[in-house]
Amino acid sequence: MQKLERAAVLPPSEELIEQVMKNGAATRKRAIASLQSEAARNQVWINDTYQVQIRKTPQGLVHLNIRRRDGGPILRDWRDFQAIKNQLVGAECEAVELYPAESRKVDTSNKYHLFCVPDPRYRFNFGWQEREVNGPTGATTPGLAQRDGDAAGPAEPPVNWAVLRELEDAVQSHPPAAEPDEA
Repeated sequence: MQKLERAAVLPPSEELIEQVMKNGAATRKRAIASLQSEAARNQVWINDTYQVQIRKTPQGLVHLNIRRRDGGPILRDWRDFQAIKNQLVGAECEAVELYPAESRKVDTSNKYHLFCVPDPRYRFNFGWQEREVNGPTGATTPGLAQRDGDAAGPAEPPVNWAVLRELEDAVQSHPPAAEPDEA
């Protein structure tokens, strides 16, 4: 997978503005203000395949919103998501993808969401405790074969402090938008 590069946040499209209006921001002015406020607190990173929007949540987590640049469904490669998390948040930070109760499900487009803990000392109390990564096994039995990979370990730093500090600064300097005056 190609490394991600920082990209400019583009102005919202007419289609997006209309969708936000339809989903509750009643007026065009409110929809645009909401989208601008959100954009000011986010970063966008791209490569040849993916676009990743990254933001800090009110709970202190880092939210990675991952989609294909062409908008198509992701026929997911777990290693790509791991590499994205490693590059943007840090190789020693943990992340989860939540499969919520149906009453909390959000499924609006072909996107995936990782929620990362930006503390390299934090470990979830589930999952494996030790690293075990195999290179190609040569096995042909389904479930035993492995392709080339990162048996040597991640090349990314344990924590990407530059990205995390910039996200925190954006949150501090751009609080959520207040309701604009309709006059």
